[in-house]
Amino acid sequence: IAEALDVSDEAGLRALLARLRAGGAPLRGVWHSAGALADAALLQQDDAHFRRVFAAKVDGATLLDRLTRGDALDAFVLFASVAGVLGSAGQSNHCAANAFLDALAASRAAQALPALSIDWGAWRDIGAAADLGIGERLAAQGVGALTPAQGLAALARLLDRPTVQAAVLAIDWPTYLARMGPRGRSALLSELARLDRLTVVE
Repeated sequence: IAEALDVSDEAGLRALLARLRAGGAPLRGVWHSAGALADAALLQQDDAHFRRVFAAKVDGATLLDRLTRGDALDAFVLFASVAGVLGSAGQSNHCAANAFLDALAASRAAQALPALSIDWGAWRDIGAAADLGIGERLAAQGVGALTPAQGLAALARLLDRPTVQAAVLAIDWPTYLARMGPRGRSALLSELARLDRLTVVE
């Protein structure tokens, strides 16, 4: 069964969960993959831009967290974006919303609740990056795109281990860090730049 619903609509979400629970089978998993974009340079970002992006990500995930606390879930999976980790020009609202998902997963894990936030990089053929045709721009920055097979394999691996947050992306770190330059690097990127060899970190 598939239903269309605004995940930030509390009344609608409550009604959907009630129907699912009334169906007999227990609710065992929550997967949040909703998202919206409202790009603008920092000085042009306003309440409307933030509300549009936060409704799908922050409000939706918060409601799912709160309204399923009484269910014996096996999984609570949040599809975030690596923009929340690395940043993304023109997307301060998007970056903040995805960083919130990571924090929500950490909060749930600290309360012994199931939680996994995946900071996805771009996917090939499907997803917002493919729809908007930004693959060439990302490639010039050293950022590649995951094939659906690679993404699904990474997802299976993460679900099979006690991971709370992980970034999954195809990236050429030397190219990315060189284009970023030392003045534009976060503490995380500065640390990565000092490593002799970069490995997968979860």
